[in-house]
Amino acid sequence: MTIVAICTLVLNAVVAVLLVGYGLWFRNIVKQQLSAKDTTIETLNAAIKLHEIQIAGLKGDRAPAIAAEYKTIREYADRMTADKQELDQRLKKLTERQKEEAKIHMVETAMGEVDGLLVASDLLLSHFANYGEVMSSGVAPEQGFFQSFVLGTLDVLKKIESETESRNEDVKRMFDERLIFVPLDPGDLKNKGELPG
Repeated sequence: MTIVAICTLVLNAVVAVLLVGYGLWFRNIVKQQLSAKDTTIETLNAAIKLHEIQIAGLKGDRAPAIAAEYKTIREYADRMTADKQELDQRLKKLTERQKEEAKIHMVETAMGEVDGLLVASDLLLSHFANYGEVMSSGVAPEQGFFQSFVLGTLDVLKKIESETESRNEDVKRMFDERLIFVPLDPGDLKNKGELPG
């Protein structure tokens, strides 16, 4: 055998030993990596199962509470909506009532003023009618006629003032006797016995 053949044989043997050694070492590394991977997968699977258990527990514990809270909130919102609608209707009624009362008040004020003017006119006209008869009779007025006319006019003005005060007292008395509260709805009064009868 020649040296070249021996060297080739030795070299082939070394390469074969190295390949077998490297193959065994590589197999060991791959085995360790697969083992580590399997351990990691098992750890992750355990963590996933733990999380699934926690989620199921949360769903079981929290879902009824969330449903109850939602139901409570929904009922509260419905109640508030109904209350707001009722208040809106009552406000509308009150506004309409106030407008009507303002119109009635204006009419009553105007009628009161007309009545007052009519009474004052009647008193003054009757006074002037008396003196008009004297002036139209063709007879010369007696002495002190104009003084009597002025005094008579002052007397009529006192009567107007007296009549105004008298009627004012009558109106106050009527309001005190007949003024009653009329509720918007029968349920507005706390006791049913408070309804005017």
